Amino acid sequence: MSVPDSTPSRRKPAHRRLPRTIFEAGRALRSGEIGATELTESMLARADLIDGILGTYVTRMDESALRDAERADEKLASGIDASALLGIPVAVKDVIVTHGAPTTAQSAVMDPRVESMGEASVVRSLRDAGAVILGKTTTMEFAIGTPASDDVFPFPRNPWDTGHWAGGSSSGTANGLAGGLFLGGIGTDT
Repeated sequence: MSVPDSTPSRRKPAHRRLPRTIFEAGRALRSGEIGATELTESMLARADLIDGILGTYVTRMDESALRDAERADEKLASGIDASALLGIPVAVKDVIVTHGAPTTAQSAVMDPRVESMGEASVVRSLRDAGAVILGKTTTMEFAIGTPASDDVFPFPRNPWDTGHWAGGSSSGTANGLAGGLFLGGIGTDT
């Protein structure tokens, strides 16, 4: 499933080692070693290369993520250090309502009016902290059961052995973290 904001770009990944944890990224962002835009572009470029194999994202939010990263860079350049999550690329499980992206719960029967209820508190908190939301991650339908390989939604694969699924209902968040597509993610416990 995609929306106009989810068209993958043709970015090239960075050639230098990227931070692998939120702590490393926060330190690199505050020291000026890397910018939030460069970090976000690198994560999106990695997704361009391997998400078709991993099945991490249901929806990517490239354009809004890059805008949020630019705002984070402006805050970092001005010396404003509002949060440890400022400029950190994250993803959100597709059962959590997120403005700017559909919430499908990986089901063809999900009511699209769910977004009118308002954005989930956890997503609003991430945005308020300056985190950069890259997209919505795969799950099992309504976060229950096992994946169907013939489903219209991406099949979340284990990044260490793509012949197996990632396991659990927060599989896209788990495989995206393990595969280095973002530095933090929101899952749920059904």
